[in-house]
Amino acid sequence: LLPVFTNIAGVLLWPVWGVAIVFGVAIALPFIGFYNRTFGRVSPMRHIAIGYGMAIVLTVIPAMFRLVFAYINYPVGTSITPSSTSNTGFTLSVNVMEALSNPTYPPLLLATIFGAIAMTGILVSSIHGWRYTSSRSEYHEVGHRVGNMVGLIFGVLYSIFAFWYLYTVYQYSPTMAWSIFGHPPSYLPSAFYSVYKPTFTLSWMLYMNIALDLIILALLLISLKVVSRPVEALKLVLTPLLMDSAELMNGLAHMPYAVVPPVSAAEALIKIYGLDFTLNVAKWLTVSQLLTPEINALLKVVSVEPGLLVGSLVFFAFFNVLLLYVIYAALSWRRTTTAMGV
Repeated sequence: LLPVFTNIAGVLLWPVWGVAIVFGVAIALPFIGFYNRTFGRVSPMRHIAIGYGMAIVLTVIPAMFRLVFAYINYPVGTSITPSSTSNTGFTLSVNVMEALSNPTYPPLLLATIFGAIAMTGILVSSIHGWRYTSSRSEYHEVGHRVGNMVGLIFGVLYSIFAFWYLYTVYQYSPTMAWSIFGHPPSYLPSAFYSVYKPTFTLSWMLYMNIALDLIILALLLISLKVVSRPVEALKLVLTPLLMDSAELMNGLAHMPYAVVPPVSAAEALIKIYGLDFTLNVAKWLTVSQLLTPEINALLKVVSVEPGLLVGSLVFFAFFNVLLLYVIYAALSWRRTTTAMGV
C-alpha cells in the first residue's frame, strides 16, 4: 500500500519528500561517516557535539515522513475545487505550512522518536543482559543497566505520546477512530456512517498493543532487579513485535481511504458544491481508486501466485532476525575490542 501513499504525497507534498531526501542522502550519510571517522581522533566533547548534530539531522527524516502520515490521518491545508479538465472532476492543492499545524502530527512524531530510542535501549539491554548471565563482565552489566533505564524512561514517554496520538486520531480522523476503537466516534453523524466505515476493525490490535506495552514495562522493572535469560529473551522479542504491530495498526486503520476526508470538509463541500460532488471526492480518495496499473498488475500476480506473498513475509522475518544478530555481534565485538585494549 505504501506506493499509493507516495503517489499522493509525491504530488501534494513534494517539498516534504524533497527535504527528507536531501537530509537522508546528501546530508545524513556524510554526517554518519564523519562521526564514525572522528571517533578517537577529536576530543570527546567535540565528538559528542558532532553526535548531537548528526542526531538532529537524522531526526529531520522521520519528521518529514511522519508529516505525510499525519496528512493521511487529517489533511490539513488542503483545498478542493471543481475542475472540468481533471478526470477526477476536481483538483487538490496543499499549503505545506498549514499542513505543519496538523494536530495529529506532534504526538505522532514524538511517539516515533521516543519509541525508537526506547526500543534501541531495550534491545541493547537485552543483549547485554543475555551476555552478562554467562560472562559476569562489568561491561555487560553497565550496558544492561543503562539500556534498561533508557528503555524504561523513553518507553514511558512513548506510551504517553502514543495515547495522546490516539486521542487526536479519535477527534480528527473518523475512519481511523472507528477502526481502532471498534465503533464510530460520537461526533460522526449517522448519515455519514456509510462514507466513513473502515475496511478493518482493529480494536483487538489496540488491546494487544496495550497488553504488550504493560508486559514490556513489567519485564523492564524485573530486569532492573534480576538478570535472567528468559526475561531478556522476552524483551528482545516483544519490543519489536509491539513496534511492528503499532505501525501496522496505524497503516491499516485509515482503509479504505488513502487520505481520510475530514467531517468538517465533507459538510462544507456538501453545502457549497452538493452531495454528488462530495461523494465523488470521497470516492477518489479511496485506495482502490488510486491504485496505479503497475500495482494492479502486481496484485493480479499475487492473486495467481500467493506463494510470492508468503515468500516476502518469510524474507521480512529473516531480515528482522538478521538485524538482531548484527546488533548482537556488534556488541560482542565491541566487548572483545575493549578487553584487548585493557
